[in-house]
Amino acid sequence: MEITVQSTDSLRIKGKTGSVFINPIDKTATYNAAILLGNPAKDSLKIRDDVVVLSGPGEYEAAGIKITGIAVGEKTVFSISVDGMDLLLGDRDALDASHQKLKEHNVLLVRSDSPGDAGFASALGVNATIFFGVHAKEVSDSVGKDT
Repeated sequence: MEITVQSTDSLRIKGKTGSVFINPIDKTATYNAAILLGNPAKDSLKIRDDVVVLSGPGEYEAAGIKITGIAVGEKTVFSISVDGMDLLLGDRDALDASHQKLKEHNVLLVRSDSPGDAGFASALGVNATIFFGVHAKEVSDSVGKDT
């Protein structure tokens, strides 16, 4: 499995059998599903016509990648299973509000579109955490600090 940052607000997760693009910005890239996270500017996204587009709760599968969208208030947190690895994807505030209800995952992907604390990340017991978004550095620096 490979996770690459495409832009400040966009990631690509590539597995052996397929890939998922979070907030896609490249229409020529090869991917099987697109996840719209947060409120991306629709005119800045470049979504191919032949892919599954996910933005809400439900259970999905694309090219062997299992994706479950879990409603958290008006937002959605996604559990993604790729190549035997479980990834948890969501906005910082949605993950903070729901972290006690979520199962264990290997990797945590946190979109940080607003400043704030991410102390919940250490409570999830993940092997790795990736922060992306406008406030990724600031939120990342908050992990492990007592306030």
